Amino acid sequence: MESNDLTDAVESNSAFMLVSNDNEVVMQAAISSEKKQQSLRAAQKGSRTAYVGGFMDDKNEFVKSMYEAYGKEGDIYFEHHQKKELAAWINENNSEYSLTVIGHSYGGNSAARVIAAGHRVDHLITVDPVGRFKPNFTNVAIYSETWTNYVATGGGMNRNNLVARAGGWYGHKPEWYADAHIPINKDHVEICFQYCRP
Repeated sequence: MESNDLTDAVESNSAFMLVSNDNEVVMQAAISSEKKQQSLRAAQKGSRTAYVGGFMDDKNEFVKSMYEAYGKEGDIYFEHHQKKELAAWINENNSEYSLTVIGHSYGGNSAARVIAAGHRVDHLITVDPVGRFKPNFTNVAIYSETWTNYVATGGGMNRNNLVARAGGWYGHKPEWYADAHIPINKDHVEICFQYCRP
């Protein structure tokens, strides 16, 4: 990043913002003292993970198979349309456990939207998220202790990738908000088999 691209960096207790020459916010990432305290609390608690499948996961079971292979007692699986149930699970468990939410495709969008609405988690992992109604990315960063976003960059315009793009593929949009934004040379489905797990 060149110094002439930025005129001001503003740090507050709730957020760190880089402001461009024309005063547009180009990046907001939650780097607050509250997040640091959440990290300390998370280290002292047990953990639970919610797996959120994408469109048709009830049939193809990409995420569900990861839950069945890697899930432990207390973990849970949701379909992408079960946003209310995911929110309730987070609210019931976040004071006692360190929570990780993993969502693929539409499931990633659903997880991000629930978290952006104020349901706090310790770790959010979105795997090539897709959705027409995207969340406020600043709020996703604020309400997740860490947010790791994996974006599928392989496979060209194969069927899997075309379906994702037609559904509202996030692509690189979370790059300035997620704590880690990681391009992976796999297609929209292949990426799940490696990253839809803690």
